Amino acid sequence: MKKILALFLTLAMLLSFAACESKSVETTPATEAAQPTTEATQPATEATQPTAEATQLAEPVVNKCVIYISSLGTILDAFGKSDCIVGAYGSLAEAYNVPSCGKWNEVDVEAVIATGADAVFGYKNYTTEDQIAALKDAGITCYFIELSDADTAPDEVAELGRLFGCEAKAQVFVDLYNQYDALLKERLAGVTALNVYVEGTSSTPKTANNTSAAHKLVTGAGLVNLYAENETQYPERNLEDVITKNPDIIVKLLGSSATLDDTTYGEYKTGLAGVAAADNDKIILLNNECGTTAIGAVIGRLYVAKFAYPELFADVDVDAVYEKLCTEFFGKDFTGSGAYFK
Repeated sequence: MKKILALFLTLAMLLSFAACESKSVETTPATEAAQPTTEATQPATEATQPTAEATQLAEPVVNKCVIYISSLGTILDAFGKSDCIVGAYGSLAEAYNVPSCGKWNEVDVEAVIATGADAVFGYKNYTTEDQIAALKDAGITCYFIELSDADTAPDEVAELGRLFGCEAKAQVFVDLYNQYDALLKERLAGVTALNVYVEGTSSTPKTANNTSAAHKLVTGAGLVNLYAENETQYPERNLEDVITKNPDIIVKLLGSSATLDDTTYGEYKTGLAGVAAADNDKIILLNNECGTTAIGAVIGRLYVAKFAYPELFADVDVDAVYEKLCTEFFGKDFTGSGAYFK
């Protein structure tokens, strides 16, 4: 009986290892900065998700890569795999001191082949079938991973962990995201939603409709975006209209170099004078790194949800959650809160 059981286990292990040899299926990418098409923003299909067998790979699939997605560089930094980057585009190439291989939306096939890469990470909408075929003939696999949508980020980070042999590190993010995404959904279920006016990081004040990452941020925090149905993706601020719509709270996204302090708060509040929510200090400033980026969005949702519904999240220390993401996943020092409000 023991011999039969041992034989069965051996066969099961062989089947598992055989399953691991399958290639990753490509996903469709997008970035808010690039304002992708509707097709590009669709979440990854079931076929693109990493399988349980795939996560058992001991060796990385990708050893040298060219990247056309800036946020992928951030993930590889977190993985300790930035030395795998042998080519990129423009400013990203400069940042990693590697050869430039075209523009973010324009693959230079010859330049990619010259790097000796075994993989390219880019945008499906900007990579032709001929380019994919030419790269394949050169032994280079194309992967299309968004890293722009918070809802698909856990699966994509898990897949990247598999490809670069960093499954355990990837799981740190996946576990944190799933824990707090579930918490948000549980506590916001049935809440009487407040209305919100949200503005992005552009120098010209603009809000956002329901095709934007900013919309996903606020709706993920249990709020109703007052400009969700606007025909323009990023309509410029119309102060009189904002006053008329009378939002319950205001969310302002700031670039990573901005200072989250009373001075910044006061300057922004002055620009919205006459809006009741601004006059009554119902404004939250949010660092965009934990706002609309795919990796940080769950933190941004927590900050905004706790600001809007403090009684529902009184026991949640969002700064502590953000610190955990910074130190345990990104491997960098926590430099302070990602939000400012009164």
